[in-house]
Amino acid sequence: AMIGANNINSVLCEEDFKNLGCEVIVSTDDGTYGKKGMITEILLELLTSHLSPLTSHIYACGPRPMIKELEGISAQYKIPCQVSLEEWMACGFGSCNGCNVQTKSGYKKVCSDGPVFNIGDLVWQR
Repeated sequence: AMIGANNINSVLCEEDFKNLGCEVIVSTDDGTYGKKGMITEILLELLTSHLSPLTSHIYACGPRPMIKELEGISAQYKIPCQVSLEEWMACGFGSCNGCNVQTKSGYKKVCSDGPVFNIGDLVWQR
């Protein structure tokens, strides 16, 4: 499991993952805990040294810039990737259309069609 955060105070669920038996790698943008740097940079390092893209899968949630970065990594290494999107949800059950995201098959509602999507199905606004 890999956890990225801005700083030591923003690291979430590390002990939960450890209690499940996961090896946990933590990075913080400011270097106050774990490895210094963005978690996507750490993932790229691991893909070139320790992880096999053939047996890897990416499951992620986080801010839009990180998700966009993962799209490139997933495509480059041909790794299946599912992401849980963070969108503002006014109603939470699909009637307001406030959480729509564009996909290759049209707009989808994060609250009722997601929040988990295959990263290759998403269409990013340029």
